[in-house]
Amino acid sequence: MLGHATTYGHYRFKGNLTSMTMQELSIGNLAEKTGTNVQTIRYYEQVGLMPRPARSEGNQRRYTTEHMRRLAFIRNARDLGFTIETITTLLDLAAKPDRPCAEVIGIAQENLEVVRERLARLRALERALKHLIESCGGGRMAECRIIEALSDSTAARRTASETDGSATISSAERPRPTDAKSADRQPRAQYVSRSRKRASR
Repeated sequence: MLGHATTYGHYRFKGNLTSMTMQELSIGNLAEKTGTNVQTIRYYEQVGLMPRPARSEGNQRRYTTEHMRRLAFIRNARDLGFTIETITTLLDLAAKPDRPCAEVIGIAQENLEVVRERLARLRALERALKHLIESCGGGRMAECRIIEALSDSTAARRTASETDGSATISSAERPRPTDAKSADRQPRAQYVSRSRKRASR
């Protein structure tokens, strides 16, 4: 299933994939050709997303083009917000080309709902911040409404409810597990989580 395509999303391989069919790659080569951090690749191996490669006589990892395809699949799935556990399921389903894709559609739909919930919380955070900025007259620090709101344990919740009675920013988003020391960080997820926590104090 993964073998028929050479690109996934915006992760494109450097070089001609067809000519590299029989070529073995070191972990550094694989990282360079896929734009992935070396430690991220090792992490994916540790959690079982990437199959462990064969070793050379010098005990160096040797990867194939199939590793490249699989890595691109994983990276694109991560960019779309899928968790490690869900990607494991998707890879298992992708290996069964004759199976109906209804289950994949269901998984994608569930992730879409999660994204929509996050967007709703971000919009509430945007309204709260906009309200604070507009309420501050820009005078002395002692009169700064933003500092006052940050010092008030109930101000952030009150501000959110004033801007939209149905929205609140008091519940912090649960960040997805990050890839240890990797460059494959989730787009602003941890930053957003920390911002909401600060706003709710």
